[in-house]
Amino acid sequence: SGLIATIPLFPLGAAEQRSIGRNMSMEQVFFSHDGGVDDMVTLALLLAAHEASKINLLGVTVTGADCVLEPAILASRKMLDLAAGNSTSTCSSFESIEVSQCGSEGRNPFPMKWRNAAFIICHLPQLLRDGPARAKLSAKPGFQAMADAIAAAPGEGKVTILETGPLTCVAEMLRNCTPAVRERIERIVWMGGAVDVAGNVGQKDRDGSAEWNAYWDAPAVSEVVKSSVPLVMCPLDVTNSVPITTAYLTRLALASEGTLWGELVSQMYATTMRGIGFWQAGYYAWDVLTASYVLWEDMFETERISIAVEVEGAAEGRTLRRAKEEGGCEATVMMKVDAGKWEDRLEEALCRGGADAGKRM
Repeated sequence: SGLIATIPLFPLGAAEQRSIGRNMSMEQVFFSHDGGVDDMVTLALLLAAHEASKINLLGVTVTGADCVLEPAILASRKMLDLAAGNSTSTCSSFESIEVSQCGSEGRNPFPMKWRNAAFIICHLPQLLRDGPARAKLSAKPGFQAMADAIAAAPGEGKVTILETGPLTCVAEMLRNCTPAVRERIERIVWMGGAVDVAGNVGQKDRDGSAEWNAYWDAPAVSEVVKSSVPLVMCPLDVTNSVPITTAYLTRLALASEGTLWGELVSQMYATTMRGIGFWQAGYYAWDVLTASYVLWEDMFETERISIAVEVEGAAEGRTLRRAKEEGGCEATVMMKVDAGKWEDRLEEALCRGGADAGKRM
């Protein structure tokens, strides 16, 4: 379990600190997402962290799960363009980061009204003003782009795969990659599942125990869980405690004026409120919280448990505790987070050009 601690944030202008971090202690991260609003907010956070030399972002791939694929890819590329065009760092590069697409389809599609959010993101002012997309679009399928980026990661260190959508692309990569690539994967950090709480899938003939990313392609989740590659889950158990509220968006709006990522994230989150924000929370920090574990692991309490995945029937996609002798596999599961510290650090990273300098525990 992580212990709550205060770690100082360093400003983006501290070139010496960034240089040391980039060469010696940066985490290598490949980001796979599925194009929802929270995925795009997560990409903004990762780009800010890359600029600050907190991480080295190796590549981005998009799965057409909670999005329409084309606008989600376009938005991802244009965000990379914004990062490259506004970078003041002498030791970070965005031009080498490619965007790829995973064309796989899950067994249980997300509702189209959710997937259409990618069209709105593409029309936010900052993304429209910047002109046509210039960031590289890989010709490789997402799973191959992921494997190649891991193989080409600098140095001899291992790579974290951050997945904020279904595990389909990751499963396909593990199925096809070489042993050398698999050996370079330190862990998969995934937003998905619901262990000791109810799920959020309310579809007909389902029992409500599954979370959507797991439900979209439950066999892929089961495959990754059984792969022996270290898995860290960010399930609804922890994300339920971090709603995106009007109060926090007000705070973010005041702090973000005149900032690149703060203003963009404020506008992105505004598209999710749809009349409910003043009365109840309808949107949560699902994906952003998952990425925050990679950056700020000290804020989280985790539990090492043995889990299994239901792949059919009314509970399809359910992630449940199951003993090893009954077929369960070990995973690290986030259970609690200091929500106040998380809000402070997200605001600092997006609005004041900071990312903490602490190493993972």
